[in-house]
Amino acid sequence: MADRIPPRRLMPGRVQALPAGMIPDKPLDDEQGPAQAATLAAAAAEMGSRVEANDAAVQEVLAERGPGFVRQPFGAQRLKLSYPKRPGFRRYWFNEVGDRLAVMEKGGYRFVKDANGKPVVRTVDRQTGQQSYLMEIPEIWFAQDMAAIQALVDETDEAIRGGNVQRSPGDGRYVPTRPDGAPMIDIRAQVGRR
Repeated sequence: MADRIPPRRLMPGRVQALPAGMIPDKPLDDEQGPAQAATLAAAAAEMGSRVEANDAAVQEVLAERGPGFVRQPFGAQRLKLSYPKRPGFRRYWFNEVGDRLAVMEKGGYRFVKDANGKPVVRTVDRQTGQQSYLMEIPEIWFAQDMAAIQALVDETDEAIRGGNVQRSPGDGRYVPTRPDGAPMIDIRAQVGRR
């Protein structure tokens, strides 16, 4: 596929000729349209023949790599902590701080292993040498953990609505109420902008 580049200008009003196979970003001139179109068509045909010649080499490489091979261009931008997902599991990166990794293992997480059978680890801070390990947990256990956390949040929300957060007898709080006696405190959770 031909690359798109803007035309280069040497002097005001003059457009420099583009290298073969390059397509300008602006429309062709009305006067020179047919000649430019013919030149671009010839360049595209030449590039197409080069691609066909390399097609056998590409097929050979694909056969060597296997059916799951996905080419990642050299120099392409990648996230440092990117790693393939695994169906049925939630994956998280945990920093090696104190006994956090041991606590996570007790909670059902396990280390994700690389092709050599070693835990997947990345250095996340070069100055301190801080390392982070990729761990995973089955989705069902993750959902149970989130439900337990949500129950605690719901309990706190209910205490706020009733005006009973860390309430002690005789602290003289004022909690506004509606005519039906219900507290006027309203809590809403929202994701994103209003």
